[in-house]
Amino acid sequence: MVSALAEGGIEHAIDLAWERNFSLLAEYKERAGDCDVPFSDETLGTWVAGQRRLYERLRRRDGDRGAGGDRRPAANDKLYSERFKRLSGLGFDFTTPMWDVRLRELIEFKVANGHCSPPITCPKLGIWAVNQRFNIKNMPRERIAALDSLGFVWNHNRRNRGNDKWDRRYEELDTATYRQRTATPPWAPGWREEYKKLKAKKASQLDQSRIDRLNEIGFQWSIQNWTKTSWDDRYQALVEFKEKHGHVNIPRNHPVFGSWPAYQKAQYKMFKGGKKSKLTDDKVEKLIRIGFLDTNEKPSPGTVDGDDGNSGGRKV
Repeated sequence: MVSALAEGGIEHAIDLAWERNFSLLAEYKERAGDCDVPFSDETLGTWVAGQRRLYERLRRRDGDRGAGGDRRPAANDKLYSERFKRLSGLGFDFTTPMWDVRLRELIEFKVANGHCSPPITCPKLGIWAVNQRFNIKNMPRERIAALDSLGFVWNHNRRNRGNDKWDRRYEELDTATYRQRTATPPWAPGWREEYKKLKAKKASQLDQSRIDRLNEIGFQWSIQNWTKTSWDDRYQALVEFKEKHGHVNIPRNHPVFGSWPAYQKAQYKMFKGGKKSKLTDDKVEKLIRIGFLDTNEKPSPGTVDGDDGNSGGRKV
């Protein structure tokens, strides 16, 4: 008796789970226009794939019966038949959808090639990949998630995409200095903007491999997270630059100083004009001493607007 109750409870739970998933599939159909949930979806996709496998197994069994096999009906044949009819009425295709076939091919392609960008010359799969990019706006979120999980590149803006140029910039970035948050590459704002485009599934110069490389050196995608750097640290870096190069003519695109030199000269101009400035007498003297400021005479002091000894990394 206890065994029968337990069995009845299990069957009831299975029935409830089936009904729940059927309702989810109906909602998906309403939203996406078909019942082709990606097999990679851990909830509904797994259930849908299970229905197809069950249908195929019973179809083969019935074929064996017709060839002279066991003709006795299984205990659940009527239940399965009713469920299959309901699924068919919903427009469910019991064969594997072509989208899933292509997704499996893309997974195999990535395993073999290390990326998810099959060329247009790749039979069928290359065209399919291009179509996914064009269909992004109308694609069900489950399919987007399936492709995102593989690192699929949604954009291929081939203008100015040169890997050599990007690699040169990346190599110019002193990773050890960057980890100490004293480097401000002038192209960092552009990288952050391209990152936003990529996340919005828009054309971008970044792809996941570049993002991974930047993450490895701790690149800050949000400027608010940039650690502040003191003026003295910047000045010391300037002294070291002069010792190494014999001058203080910092290139505009220098990966360590960024806009700092131009900012100091702008503040010095304000200092000379008697306006509020971030520069103090002491800082001006130091910059004159190493020949950074183009003057042989210390100007009249300006009105100093506080001490910026711990200003942010962008304008310190």
